[in-house]
Amino acid sequence: MSYKIISPTVTIIDENGKIDLDANKKVIEFLLMNNIGGFAPFGSTGEFTEFSNDEKLELIKLYVEVVGGKVPVIAGTGNINLKNTLDLSKKALDAGVDGLLILPPFYYAMGQEEAYNWYARLAEELDGDIYIYNFPARTGLNIAPETIEKLVRKYPNIAGIKDTVDNAENTKAIIYRIKKIKPDFKVYSGFDNQFVSNILSGGDGNISAFSNIVPEIWASWIKAAEEKDFNKVKRIQQMIDSLMPLYKIRPNFSKLFKILMNKRGFNISTKSIFPFDEISEKEVELATKIFSSVIDWE
Repeated sequence: MSYKIISPTVTIIDENGKIDLDANKKVIEFLLMNNIGGFAPFGSTGEFTEFSNDEKLELIKLYVEVVGGKVPVIAGTGNINLKNTLDLSKKALDAGVDGLLILPPFYYAMGQEEAYNWYARLAEELDGDIYIYNFPARTGLNIAPETIEKLVRKYPNIAGIKDTVDNAENTKAIIYRIKKIKPDFKVYSGFDNQFVSNILSGGDGNISAFSNIVPEIWASWIKAAEEKDFNKVKRIQQMIDSLMPLYKIRPNFSKLFKILMNKRGFNISTKSIFPFDEISEKEVELATKIFSSVIDWE
């Protein structure tokens, strides 16, 4: 069985808030060198809400160019409205991405019927693989396994899901229900500490933000799982569990993660989108303490 850890990459921006292509290229190359299994630019970690479609497309094209088909690029193209979602999605597919990671519209209270109609419309209009992005903490809707099954039965290009739900049983329910009717449907967990639960249930791995900082740990975890080295799998699980409190320091953790990347030797701007660009020394110290308890900075 082959598993993947896909990195929902941070977006490096300069002091004027513009996307820094050279710095982002550095991140892509670092992750490739450390055997990351794929890229998901412009997810939540990538602060996708800040940028225009044209700005996003420029960076998406860079990903496709630098990655060069070595691993999949699944670009976040979701927007609060259909027109902008379709526009960026079509252009990203034309640029050569391997798939599209798309949220349901947020702000409006949606039900299962609206979610079905949203993804059905996308599947009908887009000639490429669509990955449902289920993140109820941010969208207000947990897309039900029944809704996903209905979509999968009708639309072959509904190819997978990133399930960012803190209860791993939610992801298991999707795996057990959907894999029966579409074995190649990809189910990725969105929480770093759910990797083992995911793959033991028959899932495909994770789309996990810690991979920006410590991709080599993820590569080791994949290798240990595929080689059935359960002692090593357990040790890495404990390491990831110890890192999970990092997510509670800041609701938008992108700036913090950029700071931690710099502590590992990067020389990148840690600027984040407004109003999330302020962070206290106390918060950085706490994050550094948590990280140092698990990772050897040297």
